[in-house]
Amino acid sequence: MSTLSTEPRVIDVEPQPAVSVRVTLPMEGLDLGALYGKNFPLVARTVGEHGGAPAGAPFGLYHRWGPDVVDVEVGFPVAGSVNGLPALADAPPGEPGNSSLPGGRVVMATHVGPYSGLADANAKLHAWIESEGLEIAGGLWESYVDDPGATPESELRTEIFWPVAPAG
Repeated sequence: MSTLSTEPRVIDVEPQPAVSVRVTLPMEGLDLGALYGKNFPLVARTVGEHGGAPAGAPFGLYHRWGPDVVDVEVGFPVAGSVNGLPALADAPPGEPGNSSLPGGRVVMATHVGPYSGLADANAKLHAWIESEGLEIAGGLWESYVDDPGATPESELRTEIFWPVAPAG
C-alpha cells in the first residue's frame, strides 16, 4: 500500500551541492533498483576517493520520466563541491560529477513503505499540486532516507520534493 505519511506542504529549500551520475535509459525494461544499486556505490566511492563525504540521504533527481525515456541523476548531497571532479555536465557518460539539488519553492511530502509504491505516491502528490493551483517548475527528486538493508520495507521513508513556480 502506498501512503503519503505527511500532508504535502510548500517550503523553500536552499540549493544543495551534490555529486551524481546522470543516466538516460529507455522506459522499456527499466530496472530502477539495478540502476541505483550500481550508481549509489559508485558515487559514494568516488566522493570518498576525492576527500569528500555524503552530507545526506542518497537521491534520484528526475529530469524526465517517460513516456519512452527516463533521465535521472543518481547521487548524494555533499557539503561543497568535491575537489578533482568535473561538473556533471562535463563528466564522461556514466561517471560522477559535481552537481546540485535545486533550490527554491518546492512541495514536499514523505512516502512510507516499499519503493514499489513511489509511482502512486508521486501521482497523488502531482494531483495535490494541481488541486492547489500550483505550477510545476522542474523535475521531482526523491531522497531515500532509510537504508533498505537495515529497515523493514513497510517502514522505508522517502522524502519527495517537487519544484513549483514562485507565488505570483
